[in-house]
Order: sequence, then structure tokens, then C-alpha cells
Amino acid sequence: SRLVEMAPGACWALAAAGLQREWLVLQGEARVGTQLLQAQDFLLEPGAAAPTPVSSTGGALLLLREAPPQPGAQAQLQRAADAPWATYGPGIERRVMAQHDGLAAMLYRTAPGAAVPHHGHHHDEECLMLAGDLFLDEVLLRPLDYQLAPAGTEHGGVFTDTGVLLYAHGDIDLDLRA
Repeated sequence: SRLVEMAPGACWALAAAGLQREWLVLQGEARVGTQLLQAQDFLLEPGAAAPTPVSSTGGALLLLREAPPQPGAQAQLQRAADAPWATYGPGIERRVMAQHDGLAAMLYRTAPGAAVPHHGHHHDEECLMLAGDLFLDEVLLRPLDYQLAPAGTEHGGVFTDTGVLLYAHGDIDLDLRA
């Protein structure tokens, strides 16, 4: 996973690597291949066989996640304006952008005071804070902080005083513990 900051008028070609690519626009707008993406738009490319041109007229901040291709994965485009948010827990909403074999790319938004109880991870979980402050066990995460929870690890609790917006790639269902 990496953050890509594009200046106004910037363009580049991302080499074909045969990797699956997930794009999430965090700020601004960007054209990825033929798709013009706005803030919180998500694009999944299952495996790039040719270089991918990327450009931005007004500048952008992008999250790019690359991984080995998933068998059967298909290209997906999810526009933020059309994407549903579902209640996940008290004060927590989730937008699932893509999922496959128990793993998902998701956005979470919470109300101030929301909490997630003690839980474990069956797969690696990546989190990128987009807005707000979040206590992850004893660690305070703020906007653009990144956290990786390897498979088999646990969090004693997750809590926000401010409410948050965060990107997560990991288990579609948390392994809640007593």
C-alpha cells in the first residue's frame, strides 16, 4: 500500500506488473486509465497487462494498494455518490468496496464515542486513518496514520472520541472475543 500525491497537471504511467490494484481517491480527482475518479471513489483492477496512465488536472491524494491477483476477481468501480453505507455496530457504518474469500476493502465512519470490542484478525489488516482520532489499544492514530495488524494478532479495544473515517483492508468479519 502506498499514498500517491499528485500535483495539479501531473501524469505518469504505472508499469504493468500483473498485480491487482485497488485505487481509492482520498482528496481531489484523478484519471486512472479511462476512469475519472472523485473523492472516495474506488477502482479495482484485477491485473494490469499494460501500463496504466494516471493523471490529475487539479491534484489528488490517492491510496494505491497492490497485491497478487485473486482468481476470479473482476474489475469494479464504485462511485462514492452511489455507494451504500450499512450499519455495522452502534455508531459505526461501513461501506464495503470489494470483497473476496473473507477479505475486503472497506471504509468505516463512526460517530464520536463509538467503540469496537476486543477482536482478533484471521488475515493481515491494513488501516489508514482519513479523518478524526482513534485509540487502537494504547496507540493514538490521526489522519494519514497507517497501521498493520498481522494475521493472528488481537486488539483489546478500539475507541474514538471524535468520530473517524478510515480505510481498512482485512477480514470482512471481525473475530470478536469475550
